Amino acid sequence: MSEQPFTEAERQQAIEDARQRALAAGGQMLTPEQAAAATAPAAADPGLGVGVNQIQAAQQAAPAAGQPLPYEAQMNALMDQLKAQSEQLAAALGRVGDLERHVQAVTAQASAAQGLPYVVRYAQGARDKLLAHAIANADLGGVRLVPSLDQATGETVLRHQAAGHFETVLHDADQLAAAAVAAAKGDAPAQAVVDAAARVTRFIERTHRRLTPKYVDYSAALDDLDAAVEEALKLAPAA
Repeated sequence: MSEQPFTEAERQQAIEDARQRALAAGGQMLTPEQAAAATAPAAADPGLGVGVNQIQAAQQAAPAAGQPLPYEAQMNALMDQLKAQSEQLAAALGRVGDLERHVQAVTAQASAAQGLPYVVRYAQGARDKLLAHAIANADLGGVRLVPSLDQATGETVLRHQAAGHFETVLHDADQLAAAAVAAAKGDAPAQAVVDAAARVTRFIERTHRRLTPKYVDYSAALDDLDAAVEEALKLAPAA
């Protein structure tokens, strides 16, 4: 609230009071001009005016009630940033967990496959590679899924069935895989594996080139066929 200005009578009285106090203190009587300067309002001091202006500017710059202070706003921004980073980290850890579970599943499948006798693994490998060629070369004959009875479990399962170019060789490859399982158990002679592998090899080396000019790289399947025969012969009783 602003102060009311002195009336002329009050100002004159103040000047006179100042002259009397100076005289009573043993000094000289002040001139009217000196007494007026001594009783002038403090706001008349230029230095004081600058200070007042600075205070007013600071008050205007200060945040209104309820608004965060500058350091509080910085802290809030930092907390928001940390929260976003935490959410990103949680999402990344979730993806890592999914990947770990996938790796565990693949490892379990590989471990199960490694438990099979070598003759079975190589025979099934040759069959799977031929099936992959049949699927990749659909222009030579289609491959479809058909229900089939699993002899081992008695359950109905879906199996790939080829038509056209790969139909006969995949049938022979299935017989090769079955012969390998039986030979590994001692339920069939090793010669059954050798004969089935020979039929598949004949298709690769002769029949395929006679039926189509299209090139198919069977080298990996041939390697598995050779290995299956080699492992089957190890199962044969010594003469």
